[in-house]
Amino acid sequence: AYRALVVNARPGGLNEGFLREDAILVIVIVSDEEDCSVSDNGLFNLDGLTYPVNLRCFMEKEMLHDVSRYVTGFRGLKALADRVVVGMIVGVPPDPACNGRGSDLSGCLALASMEEVVRPDGELLRYVCTHPTGCTPPQPPDPGNCMSEAFPARRFVDLAQQLGENAIVRTICTSDYGPAMEAVAERVAEILQ
Repeated sequence: AYRALVVNARPGGLNEGFLREDAILVIVIVSDEEDCSVSDNGLFNLDGLTYPVNLRCFMEKEMLHDVSRYVTGFRGLKALADRVVVGMIVGVPPDPACNGRGSDLSGCLALASMEEVVRPDGELLRYVCTHPTGCTPPQPPDPGNCMSEAFPARRFVDLAQQLGENAIVRTICTSDYGPAMEAVAERVAEILQ
């Protein structure tokens, strides 16, 4: 989203003309994994890796862009920062502490389920949620019976908290994204009033 809207929407960029000053911009992010926005391409060098590659972004956080880059970038897309709304359907539990506007998520990152914990097999992080509740997540070679599972989206929640009222977070571990999109539409309607 940053590259498409902040970098490539500049004059001469691939998306020049996409952003209109009179429009409200809505960015919707759907992800069952944590944000891994790489600032150091060395993250892709796997020589001498001493842990599973699926843990790379967790183990090498210093190689990721700081979340503030996206706060500043997204807010700067419009002369009035409140005309940018970011909806995130991501890895959070269905707990009310993690589902709402960024300004209402102060307790989310403190939840035990949002901790990044390496599973006993050492291959991946523990899932923050599964759908349906109580399903069996995949444990190769067993494919499990979940429709979805997700890892803790701590960076997305941090982004939402910093964006405040104009960020909406909902769990990806559900069969219906309608309520998430309705919450985004409600915020847009508020801005238009």
